[in-house]
Amino acid sequence: MKLNFLNTIRGKLVFFISFLVLFQLLVSFATFYIFLTQFVELNSGQKALNLAVSLSKVGDVISSVKNSNSDIQNVIENIRVKTDAAFIVIANKDGIRLTHPNTEMIGQKFVGGDYYRAVEKGESYVSSSVGTLGPSIRAFAPIYDDKNIIGFVSVGYLKETIFNIIINYLLIGLFFVCMMFFAGLVAVVLISNHIKKITLDLEPRDIANLYLEREIVFDSLREGIIAVDNNLNISFLNQAAKKVLNDLSFSAQEFVDNVAKKYFIEDKLIGDFIKDTEYSVSDGIFLFNISKLEYNGINTGFVISFRKKDELDTLKKELLDLKKLSEILRIQSHEYSNKLHIIGGLIQLNEYEEAANLIIKESKLFHSFLGFIEAKIKDKYIAALLISKQSKAGENNCNLILNEESIGLQSSIDNSDVLVTALGNIVDNAIEAACMNNKFNGIVEITINQTERYIEFIVEDNGPGIPDGVAIFEKGFSTKGKNRGYGVAIAKSILDRFNADIDISTSIKYNGAKVSINIPSGKK
Repeated sequence: MKLNFLNTIRGKLVFFISFLVLFQLLVSFATFYIFLTQFVELNSGQKALNLAVSLSKVGDVISSVKNSNSDIQNVIENIRVKTDAAFIVIANKDGIRLTHPNTEMIGQKFVGGDYYRAVEKGESYVSSSVGTLGPSIRAFAPIYDDKNIIGFVSVGYLKETIFNIIINYLLIGLFFVCMMFFAGLVAVVLISNHIKKITLDLEPRDIANLYLEREIVFDSLREGIIAVDNNLNISFLNQAAKKVLNDLSFSAQEFVDNVAKKYFIEDKLIGDFIKDTEYSVSDGIFLFNISKLEYNGINTGFVISFRKKDELDTLKKELLDLKKLSEILRIQSHEYSNKLHIIGGLIQLNEYEEAANLIIKESKLFHSFLGFIEAKIKDKYIAALLISKQSKAGENNCNLILNEESIGLQSSIDNSDVLVTALGNIVDNAIEAACMNNKFNGIVEITINQTERYIEFIVEDNGPGIPDGVAIFEKGFSTKGKNRGYGVAIAKSILDRFNADIDISTSIKYNGAKVSINIPSGKK
């Protein structure tokens, strides 16, 4: 969604900081104006006072007042022009002017009524009043003849002149204020651009949404995630990490410190990353992934993700189960597709009785086989193995049957997901041997018995059998050709882990090979 400029972080920064800078400058300008006005007025008043006091002690001034003549007018005017004063008035005690910039005012009484303190009390002071020339700031100094006050000197500066001086200074100040505002505006733009850069050009609402999304996503993961800075101080951990650490009675920091002892040297990760590495912490075995966090090529921290290994093992088993079931369904689908084609052909040939007999035969075989498994095989991995091998035997025109006299498995076997690999290899060998010796009448029979002491698996076939004295379990040995003979060797290595006894003999019933496997109950 396209945002108005003022609704973006850059726009808001420019607006608010510019407003703040402008407000501060205006306050500063107003303060400067007040200070400047007071300073200029005080300076003008003091300048006028110093001049008035100086003139009041001049002998010619005293003599002129004493004799009540205006002979000093030209001298005073020269002084006024040189000092930029608006007026310099010398008057007698009654306020009658003896000098004035306007000669027409000489002989008239001083206007303003603020000279009495000078002639009555002998004070020198600064006053503000309106005279014949307009509002002014003026200073008064008494004129003495010996100890008697005979008149006064008044020196004044018009307020209009003072205001013009203030304006000139203010224009200079205003220029600097504008320059400062422009510099501030440039700084604001640069700062806003920098902030946008470090926030990846995201708006605050986008950052807030990302933060909330991150919390939800990370907390929904089953994998523990801990983020740390360069000093290995924790900055984030999700709910899965909290739960695992709580179960281990570990604090998060203790956990990170333990991991760091293994994978970090002086707070630096060994290598660029750690991937799917097993590590034991307390009583748990975990799979670790550790990655660096980098910004502009600078390492800013690390992300540690971990998960209990047994959870992954369980998941792996579930995936293997699904894979096996998928394979069984594929085989059965292929087999029954062929059978349906045969039945369809018989019907087209009007061989309805043959088609019906084939359907009945297949139905009996299938239900008999599944009935046996459902009734006597309680281990899901062994049951799945038998179903898949029965389908495989059917594809190879071999008949795989279950000995109906078998006791079966009335309970699950520990680690049967591993055991089926060994049994599957042995059954596969039996199917191949039976098919090789009997192209259309191959038979493989499986007997399964479970007692309190042992579990027995017997696989018999009507194949060519195994000659006496042959090392069948030796890796690479095979009666079927070169580059074969690895399946039985693998089966033997797996069965050894179950402490199983294996016996190879000749089947009395089928004249082929007979493999007998006895596994002690409860042992691996």
